[in-house]
Amino acid sequence: MLFHSADYLLFLTLAVFGFWMLRGAHLMRTLFIFGASCAFYMAWSAHYIGLILGSTVLDYLIGLKLHRTERPAARKALLATSICANLGLLGVFKYFNFFAASVHDGLGAVGLEVPMVQLDVLLPVGISFYTFQTMSYTIDIYRRQLEPTRNFFKFGFFVSFFPQLVAGPIVRASEFLPQLDRMPRLNSERVGRGLFLILRGMVKKVAIAD
Repeated sequence: MLFHSADYLLFLTLAVFGFWMLRGAHLMRTLFIFGASCAFYMAWSAHYIGLILGSTVLDYLIGLKLHRTERPAARKALLATSICANLGLLGVFKYFNFFAASVHDGLGAVGLEVPMVQLDVLLPVGISFYTFQTMSYTIDIYRRQLEPTRNFFKFGFFVSFFPQLVAGPIVRASEFLPQLDRMPRLNSERVGRGLFLILRGMVKKVAIAD
């Protein structure tokens, strides 16, 4: 679902309408956008929704455990689990074929012929962004710069938020999560500024980049 497509315009309209209809119900609007973000991601490939949900569950649980743990060694182990799992997932999908080809070529250069091993899968959209975003959450908790949220769907909203899921930017939980607790209010100046940024981005994408 491309940002400058009619499908996305319809999706965005429905998402904004639903969000404002539920603006007085904190849990329902959180669930609605979390569900909408998952649907947006699945529009590209339903198979990979498990990856983003897996990262979300892992770092949500590690964040809670980090907050309750005082022993330095245990805290370092939890942080290492988060970093290794996230970077390992990213490495498998993004860099496995590169390293496999390098090893194959290197061994061939010294006369050792081995079969080429390649991972024949598509690179999941947005994996770099949500991987570093969830990882930054556990790092901030480890540094005691952030308290974890105890609402899983609120954290899921943060990780999967569809406007920045596939192209960034990476945002910090300390900036994003507190906004979800505020009652949404319309402000004509901010609405105008937002629409201007959207239209400017569309012109750059369609008239220049394409």
